Amino acid sequence: MWFGVAAVVVAIVVPIVVLLTIVVPQFGAEAQYVPADRAPHELTVPSNSRIGLFTVDRTGPIPCSVTDSSGAQVPVEWMENSSVTVNEWTATRTFDSGDGRIVVTCADAVSAEDRVRVAEMPDAGLLVGGILGSIAFGLVFLAVGIVLIIVTLVRRAR
Repeated sequence: MWFGVAAVVVAIVVPIVVLLTIVVPQFGAEAQYVPADRAPHELTVPSNSRIGLFTVDRTGPIPCSVTDSSGAQVPVEWMENSSVTVNEWTATRTFDSGDGRIVVTCADAVSAEDRVRVAEMPDAGLLVGGILGSIAFGLVFLAVGIVLIIVTLVRRAR
């Protein structure tokens, strides 16, 4: 019986831990914010990662340039009709971070409060795999736990 109860507990706890450690951080990646003031802003981002420049829908894309630590221009790719959204921020451009030390300069925007969110792009594979894997793992262990509990109770009743 205790193995069945343990399997049910594992079926609940493990998916929650997976969701909290793999899926949730994809939406709250360490973000930095750059004001759209034409001034260069030095940032440190995860090295060798795909970084996104996000803007709020009301502002639309804000033109930004990115240089690396040596001062060389980093190629920035526009994302036409982007569907990558984190909270109210939509990815408008992406680039590779190189060594992680970058300088971002964004042109003047409509409002003094306008800014650009600079963060690692969410990994769709981790999101889908984490969610589906958690559900499958939970269902399998839940079924095993229930079967073990039922078998134990039926055996004791005899």
